[in-house]
Amino acid sequence: MKFLGPVLFAALMLAAICGQALAAEPPHLKNQDASSLKSVINPFTFVVIGDNRSGGKIYGSLVKEIAGESPALVVNTGDTIFRSGSGSQWEEFVELSAPITTPYFIVPGNHEVSGKRSELLFKYRVRQPGNELYYSFTAGNALFVVLDTEEPDNEARITGEQYNWLEGVLNASREKFRFVFMHRPMYPVRGVGRHYKDSMNRFPADRDRLEALFEKHGVDAVFCGHEHMYQKQKVGGIYHIVTGGGGAPLYEKESDGGFHHYVKVTVGNGSAEVSVIGLGGDIKDSFTIPKGR
Repeated sequence: MKFLGPVLFAALMLAAICGQALAAEPPHLKNQDASSLKSVINPFTFVVIGDNRSGGKIYGSLVKEIAGESPALVVNTGDTIFRSGSGSQWEEFVELSAPITTPYFIVPGNHEVSGKRSELLFKYRVRQPGNELYYSFTAGNALFVVLDTEEPDNEARITGEQYNWLEGVLNASREKFRFVFMHRPMYPVRGVGRHYKDSMNRFPADRDRLEALFEKHGVDAVFCGHEHMYQKQKVGGIYHIVTGGGGAPLYEKESDGGFHHYVKVTVGNGSAEVSVIGLGGDIKDSFTIPKGR
């Protein structure tokens, strides 16, 4: 088995677990090839969206708007489907995402991964770099790191092998900008949203260790989902941005961040310009991330 490609290996393992014959290769996103991003130069734009799951019509509209931005890449902060293990929901997601032809990367969320079986299905349905659930790549003068907060039996924290890998990636990075993506937020606000008790604050020591690593290596922003809303905080020198308005039912009223949206980031040589864009193109928030650290 070790000589098989990672996608075929995951497919065979999934078929064995489910007791089913291996079907033809399933529909998947058009482009998840990070190697094509090596030719990107600053300035460039990327888009972040998350938590679209059961909001197909809204997500479809946002996708068309995102495609119109012509970003260099798109990152989804997770919960692209509602029920982990659902092949039909994966197929619907792929179909709705078709207008996005630039590289599109998926952060594993709790609705995609809820155990070993759905983890294998995630690898079968998604073509991430190395076919892994956490990975990194570069574009222009920026490092992009995708983390997995849904490791079975280790949810809501980054520890062990994944933490060691992350430390090595940040140590080796020479890129000017550094962006991190994960599903569960590190700093949920009590009384806001619905996931205060099942975010990264469940394990404060591990969360603080992770934040200290980000601070040490000059991470500029952390993008999360999980809460179906928009929220922005600055902890130390790092922006923590919750972008969970991709189509799923909203958790708060509009004035408190409860609106459907995506986040557009334009990375220049000395700063990154961030715009939060609501359904229909309204700019809900904008700010600058200076590279002074």
